[in-house]
Amino acid sequence: MAKVQLVPYDAQWPEKFRVLKEQLEEKLAPMKVSIEHIGSTSVPNMMAKPIIDVIVGVEKEEELQYAIDPIRELGYTYVQQYETILPNRRYFVRFKEEGLPDIIRDGDRDFSQDADFHHEAHLHVVVKGSNLWERHLQFRDILRSSEDSLEAYASVKRKLALREWESTNEYAKAKTSVIKGILSR
Repeated sequence: MAKVQLVPYDAQWPEKFRVLKEQLEEKLAPMKVSIEHIGSTSVPNMMAKPIIDVIVGVEKEEELQYAIDPIRELGYTYVQQYETILPNRRYFVRFKEEGLPDIIRDGDRDFSQDADFHHEAHLHVVVKGSNLWERHLQFRDILRSSEDSLEAYASVKRKLALREWESTNEYAKAKTSVIKGILSR
């Protein structure tokens, strides 16, 4: 059990994203990809877990598989076991610690949910224009443009951060209803 550690907005987050984006663009070439900063670190004045969330949009579903090895070469761990939940997404974590596996398969210890390991970045590879792509960008853009939505979301995050969680996935699930409410406005 662990608490989620939220920190005040850091003006360095956009620069950290820019560096990650450049690395990804170079490694994924010649594929045509769109790369966006998402999550709370992409929203000015939003408190967040200090983890840069990135979404990479590929042109076709077949390209999801082509992105795996180049991204692993950049030091990301591919969390393959999540494909059973979201088969149209490839998910990666860049850990601050060295020496962790570069693939987490079904049945493996899920280091991505272990509070003993620190994350630098989360990376979602999806088809550009898909529901996952659109929903992430829409939510980010609403939080950037609506003070009421930003405060509603921040309030829920502050309350949830006071609790102990089995995993960060449980914390994320607890935010689902407020996210859906904001998206439906």
